[in-house]
Amino acid sequence: MRGKNKNKEIPTHENERMALAENPNTRAEILAKLAEDEDWVIREVVAWNPNTPAKVLKKLAKDESGGVKKAVARNPKIPLEILKELAKYKEWDIKTEVVKNPNTPAKILEELAKDEDWRVRFAVARNPNTPVEILEVLSTDKITEIRYDVATNPNISAEVLEELAIDEDWRVRHAVAENPKTSAKVLEELATDKDWRVRHAVAGNPNTPVEILEVLSTEENAVVRLAVAGNSKTPAEILVKLLKDKDWSVREAVAGNLNTPPDFLVELAEDANTIEAIAESSEIGLVSKSLVEKSDIPPNALEEIRLEIRLIRKALAKNPNTPVKILLELTENKDREIKIIVAGNPNTSAEVLEELAKDEEWRVREAVAGNPSTPAKILEELAKDEKYVVRAAVAKNPNTPVEILKELLKDKDWIVREAARENLALRKIRK
Repeated sequence: MRGKNKNKEIPTHENERMALAENPNTRAEILAKLAEDEDWVIREVVAWNPNTPAKVLKKLAKDESGGVKKAVARNPKIPLEILKELAKYKEWDIKTEVVKNPNTPAKILEELAKDEDWRVRFAVARNPNTPVEILEVLSTDKITEIRYDVATNPNISAEVLEELAIDEDWRVRHAVAENPKTSAKVLEELATDKDWRVRHAVAGNPNTPVEILEVLSTEENAVVRLAVAGNSKTPAEILVKLLKDKDWSVREAVAGNLNTPPDFLVELAEDANTIEAIAESSEIGLVSKSLVEKSDIPPNALEEIRLEIRLIRKALAKNPNTPVKILLELTENKDREIKIIVAGNPNTSAEVLEELAKDEEWRVREAVAGNPSTPAKILEELAKDEKYVVRAAVAKNPNTPVEILKELLKDKDWIVREAARENLALRKIRK
């Protein structure tokens, strides 16, 4: 026991008092008595209990413990008059708690935005409830981190972002380049920023105009081209050009982009197969040195090539637009992780799923069991799998027939039974 209490009707054991203090249904008069507990931890818990009366919070706001005062500031039911008082305290950590309280009015936030302690201003800058007028003031703060948080605040306006786009610190400009509210005009300016990290952010912004993405797709820096290749708004014509990029990571991103035309995904898969064959042959001396050089295979880089090819194949296996023919080829790969990804791809054909459902690796069967495209016949077989995780995946599958789910309610494993029960409940079907 860390402390004693003076009220005989309050439990003497600390755990019992703590349970009362944190319970939102505890009567107000009991909380008032617990607020006088000698243990500051108990008083702290009472301070953030939403059922604690206002007069008790007012008293706790003057508690000798800083933790108790901070808890009062966090209380969602704290009266405005107490918030105003706490906002005047000299301790920066108490004022930041006032800032974080979702009920703190704009007037108090406006005052705290002028606080001499940068940590308080920092809290105001990142508060999603801070009005744009206050953010505009903070956008000129001398502390870089504060200007950065202003640029990432969901309430920021396009006008303030335009001002921050010329900030001296690249981190602030980077935040502007990432923000979905940034205008096309500002993004166009930032696309020529001297710092590649800012250009990279522009390349990844889904609001970046196509003409800017096209320019950035020819960037010398591969990381910028990579962001273009991964952008969900990059059109097919740009992605097709990036298929020939000299950097494997860029081609990998193209393989995973949903806008890449299926025909070109086939080409990418064939390209990976060709390079792999050349790499493997060069390793055992079956091709000439000149052929290896033509394939852009650097000396002593076979392991790196294998890794890059694997990443491209994983991206192809995951893409729902990858043609069935390629998915079938990928299942013949020795890499189990790729087979697992194919097994979970909603575009994988029933024939392929049927084969994968018999795979010796249980994780592959689990992926098939969880695939919403898996036919009922296959799910019925997997519902009898020796591994409970596979049966549980069947039980969670939104398309598993009701009859199968009802059978799984009798499963020997409670995890499977619970999954089946929840699935049926979601469909509002009586068990």
